[in-house]
Amino acid sequence: MQMVLMTFRSSMEDDLLKWLKAEGISFTYVANARGKGETGQDLDRIYGGGTNTMLFAGIPDEQLSGFRDRAYNLNRKLTQDGQVSLPFHVFVLPCIQWF
Repeated sequence: MQMVLMTFRSSMEDDLLKWLKAEGISFTYVANARGKGETGQDLDRIYGGGTNTMLFAGIPDEQLSGFRDRAYNLNRKLTQDGQVSLPFHVFVLPCIQWF
């Protein structure tokens, strides 16, 4: 199993939650994450939006390759094949479930 960590601008939530539902992926949702990254700082934008969302999803090894391909295709679509900078990042970490 692998832990997939997704971070993205909260304004993208609807689209990404619909995509995850269609994928049949269970996840843990962390709203109102703040920080500073390549696409700018969100720490001081409490009143004007600008927060991020984080999701943690455990993906079984046998599903990871297909999920990775579909996530890559989604990113290509959202960034218009890399022409648009987008605050959407996906990280994969080893994951062992104890119970």
